[in-house]
Amino acid sequence: MNFARDRVTKNGVAFIGWALPEISNYHDIDNFAIVEFEDAGCVVFRPGQSEIVIAADAVSAVRVAADEAREFLSAAFGAEVPVVNAPTEGRASLVLGANAWADAAGVTTNGLKRDAFRIRTVGNRVFVLGVDDANDAYKARAKGGIWLQNFQRATAFGVYGFLERFAGVRFYFPGELGTVVPRAARIEVPDTDFTDAPVYTHRHYTIYDGGEYFEGENRRELRHPGRTTCWWRNRMQTEYVPCCHGQNKFKYMERFAKSHPEYFALLPDGRRHNSPKITSPGHPGQICHSSAIWDEIYADARSYLLGEPASVRGIPVDSTLPNAPKRYGWGSNCQAGKYVDVMPQDGMIQCSCAACQAYYRGVEDRISWASELIWGRVAACGRRLKAAGVPGYITTLAYSKYRHVPKVEIPDNVLVMVAERGPWTDRDPAERAREIAEVKAWNAKIGRKVWMWTYSGKFAKLNLLGIPPNTPKVIGRYYAMLAPWITGGYEELDSERFIHNYLNQYVLGKVMWNPSVDVEATVDEHHR
Repeated sequence: MNFARDRVTKNGVAFIGWALPEISNYHDIDNFAIVEFEDAGCVVFRPGQSEIVIAADAVSAVRVAADEAREFLSAAFGAEVPVVNAPTEGRASLVLGANAWADAAGVTTNGLKRDAFRIRTVGNRVFVLGVDDANDAYKARAKGGIWLQNFQRATAFGVYGFLERFAGVRFYFPGELGTVVPRAARIEVPDTDFTDAPVYTHRHYTIYDGGEYFEGENRRELRHPGRTTCWWRNRMQTEYVPCCHGQNKFKYMERFAKSHPEYFALLPDGRRHNSPKITSPGHPGQICHSSAIWDEIYADARSYLLGEPASVRGIPVDSTLPNAPKRYGWGSNCQAGKYVDVMPQDGMIQCSCAACQAYYRGVEDRISWASELIWGRVAACGRRLKAAGVPGYITTLAYSKYRHVPKVEIPDNVLVMVAERGPWTDRDPAERAREIAEVKAWNAKIGRKVWMWTYSGKFAKLNLLGIPPNTPKVIGRYYAMLAPWITGGYEELDSERFIHNYLNQYVLGKVMWNPSVDVEATVDEHHR
């Protein structure tokens, strides 16, 4: 994509700027996509006189960061910028990752939190680095699922920050059409030493189930790498804390349907909800939360957090294949060796047993009628784990029938996510006020911030085929507004086409990294 470029002066300061060719008054600095100071102390990158430096033994994450830097700097100059394994005298060097040259210059990752990066100029070199996992399969992960993206890659985040800040690159969606790369004869980096870190640790949106990426795509068989590339460039989270109907991942129907039918919700007709054939009311495997099933939930969480194999608890990976050898494995509700999601199965129903019914009759809240019951069980599980000296956390989503803040005290090894309608309450002031009040109440209850699950996707009555749910400004405003009380969240962005949501994803990435970002200006820049 070709851009006009010129040097201008404003208030006595020299700038280098780029603007779209169709903008006739591009000497107006406010129209520029990028503005940079010209200074004698700059590191100046030019075609044929620049290089990207990584150590010969650099980890995979740094190598991919170098590939990204090479692709876009080369496109900006219209000439290849090489990746080398040592700095060349007389050249401007973009030095990536923690290595001997960075150490010698005093540029280290010391004090950097997860996902943060540092950019510093020293002499004729620009150092970009952050904490990276020593993983040798970064590129291969682009074709994998969301679980494969849980690794640190802060140097790559630094490269994206460098390209955006100093080269004017914009990553809207992968490919030439969705990427803005201003052409340049030189890129100047003034004397710089800054650290950039995300404000929100939880930065997540629908990635693999967000509609077709290209015509005829079989999303069940192929994870299109473009989705993951977009995820990386939007600087999404590198650690997943599970919180999505985790009880279902423990395979309780397969383990206890026959031996302990009393673990499952009693239906009015006398049946127990212990069969995959029972799909209404509720999803299969509804639990009787007055039963001893919570002893099993505690034992499962304890076993995982202590590092035991799933076979100790008899949790099968897949027992549906005929004559297949039995395999065991912890589900996606168990992550990173320190998180266990114990949230109930989706579509919770009222159990008809006497114990549950006696409880429900004593609850005044008819909307969130299970809050005291569920959070009472979750809190008790957390206390048992603490008393036993078990490290780690259990998580539960404040959702549907148990979304409201309970009276029970919640221990600090219980992490809380809160489900609300989210950004699309922008035109409903009463509902917006209720959501904010509830989030603040959860903060007050547990003494720390929560993270969010919100809905700006097309589902049920909102699934209008062919109509993009493109609402980046309200999404940006919502997550900026909640900054004092949340650590981020997951935005459910369902649509039949990936392209419908790219601007929602882009703005979400910006505001989750920095809630103070000017959302209006970000969207206006995109439109220009």
